[in-house]
Amino acid sequence: MIDTDSINAAHPLPALIERLTSETLRRSGDHQITHCPFHDEQTPSFNVWDDHAHCYGCGEHIGESIGFAQKFYDIDFKAACEMLGGSCDDTVTANSGKVLKKRERLAEPKYKPTESEITVAAKAVRNLVENDAIRAKIAAKRGWESETLKGLALESSLGWLDGKIWFCYSHGAKSRWLQNGKRQFKWEYGKARDALWRGEYLILLGGDIDEVWITEGESDTITLIDRGIDTIDSDQKTLAVALPGATTWNPEWNPLFTGKRVILCPDADQAGGKMKERITKELSGIAAELLIHHIEVQEVNHG
Repeated sequence: MIDTDSINAAHPLPALIERLTSETLRRSGDHQITHCPFHDEQTPSFNVWDDHAHCYGCGEHIGESIGFAQKFYDIDFKAACEMLGGSCDDTVTANSGKVLKKRERLAEPKYKPTESEITVAAKAVRNLVENDAIRAKIAAKRGWESETLKGLALESSLGWLDGKIWFCYSHGAKSRWLQNGKRQFKWEYGKARDALWRGEYLILLGGDIDEVWITEGESDTITLIDRGIDTIDSDQKTLAVALPGATTWNPEWNPLFTGKRVILCPDADQAGGKMKERITKELSGIAAELLIHHIEVQEVNHG
């Protein structure tokens, strides 16, 4: 017998919606309102009460927290109860990797690169593949191996253009450079919340990947790869990915980590603490195991 009352009481619907959607609810009379997580919209139309929610845009109606978890993750009733910490007879455990029906469920990025943007990114990638001198310069500054950078360029994850490193995502590209001794970065195109850096491998190789290392930024992921952490070409596959922003997390990524051993690599600062707290809450009961690892790196010039 599943104690649904206890499960719903332990996860008040408004708080659960805020946690899973990463969007603060706004008070409107006797209820709260936010953007609907089930369809794209500019004006918020998802109305939330303590015991139910209704979207006046698409018509979606949710009854209590278990129902929201079912719809949000596209899972069945028992799996939703299990995910929220309830006891379910005759069902699998959250750590077995079988709870989420659609392990590879991931929304389409909200930004699709134009042909010209893709062409420029390809040029940046080609620059890094073909120019040994540029790779050697970057590697010397950061203590990396040139071949590590070449490998990332060959997988279209890393590039170099106009004196800037390009971190290429499935949905966009972020550049970084040094100006007056200070690190600068900007999104050349795309949005930070749409994808993890190298996250496409979680979709392409999903069921084969046993362990995922999540870092606060792309440079830390390169350091892990340089040290041999990333082994997606071996029998026991380990993958290193990076957050697009220090504290950026999209709950739609959660199913990709079902049943995997996850190692978080936060920086030893306030942002790192928030990253640790947020992702631990998101993946608790989804990942098979959650560990914390602090990367030790040389103090070198960040170019």
